[in-house]
Amino acid sequence: MTLYKKVGLNTIYQLGAKAATSIATIVGTALITRHLGAEVFGEYSVVITYVMIFFMLSDFGVNATVVKVFSQNPEEAKTNFTSIVGLRVTLAVAVAVVAALILPLMPYSYEIKIATMVGLSLLLFQSLSKATGIIFQAFLRYNLQLIASVIGGISAVYILWVGISKMDLNLTGLVALVAMGAFVPAIISIYLVKEYLTKNRWFNLNYWIYVIKDAYPLGLALSMNLLMVQSDRFLLSIMSSPLSVGFYNLSYRIFELLLVIPTFLMNSAYPILSKMKIDNPDRYKNIAKRTVSLLSMGAMLITLLTLSISSPAISFIWGVGMIESAKALDVLSLGLIAFFVTAPLSWFLVIENKQKVLPFIYGFGFLLNLGLNLIVIPRYDFVGAAAVTVITEFVVLALLIYQLRNLWGKEA
Repeated sequence: MTLYKKVGLNTIYQLGAKAATSIATIVGTALITRHLGAEVFGEYSVVITYVMIFFMLSDFGVNATVVKVFSQNPEEAKTNFTSIVGLRVTLAVAVAVVAALILPLMPYSYEIKIATMVGLSLLLFQSLSKATGIIFQAFLRYNLQLIASVIGGISAVYILWVGISKMDLNLTGLVALVAMGAFVPAIISIYLVKEYLTKNRWFNLNYWIYVIKDAYPLGLALSMNLLMVQSDRFLLSIMSSPLSVGFYNLSYRIFELLLVIPTFLMNSAYPILSKMKIDNPDRYKNIAKRTVSLLSMGAMLITLLTLSISSPAISFIWGVGMIESAKALDVLSLGLIAFFVTAPLSWFLVIENKQKVLPFIYGFGFLLNLGLNLIVIPRYDFVGAAAVTVITEFVVLALLIYQLRNLWGKEA
């Protein structure tokens, strides 16, 4: 199978998997907004925002680091994948404990705090699914991820539909149903990669230390990137109303659907380009530049489409009560080209073993985002938060371009 066909086919598998989860998300959020109202969806968004911040922190670059090793040496996967699953579970539990200890200090209502405690179970289920992604990516087996996503998406929607239609749900019950929906794809994913699991290597402290030590530069960068993109929702949850959080959360969820294109393209290309960088550096650099050009053109077309249909689409799917989300989505779409290009540029720096600069770039982006949001949110609420997100991403893009121009020369 040719390089382009292999990358293209696995990108399609990823898009199919994302389509399944996205349809499940669209249907699920529509059930919530139409049956339980925008206010409940806003409170639910506060819970999910808090939980997801800690989930992303629990990743700490482990996947990207291990994928690179496994793709270059498949025997490593047979030997150490079980230990990686054990590490991901341990990190998830540790982070969940920290999140639970911090939660009482947050200015949330009692109901939101109770629901958040239930929602922390998502850290474990999401970590199991994330761990299996190492095998899917390292060996380009995204067809397995597609299977898990389709079954998991159908199950999640069914569980939520039964709960909303048959029970008198409160916020905690809603979050519990969502957690149950996340449990299904996690178990299916683990089953699909069972050939890489052994019975006696779940706890391997020496290997864990080695992985974390190797992953920390990229992990720190990912943590900074997380804080940069999540700080607006977190600040909204403590500086504005749950309703505003709900509006912004919906707009950002839609926006994230658009961002799967560069993400999935690089997921498929990363293991191949890592090897190509060693075997054929000139070809690697040429493909890297072509990837950026292709993504830039795609981003411009998608931006125009989003601006033209955002309001009617949101009103039709989620109801007129969520129409305010279109304002933030329109603003976010103006930064789509920056998001499309920063994704591959960041991975090119990882391939070049220059990931140590990423924490500084994303750390600066986080501080800029935090400072601007503290100024903007009190005056412009969630629409202002969207504008700050776009500004921050363009600044990060400029810094990434500067680094690669120094590496590749002025022709980069």
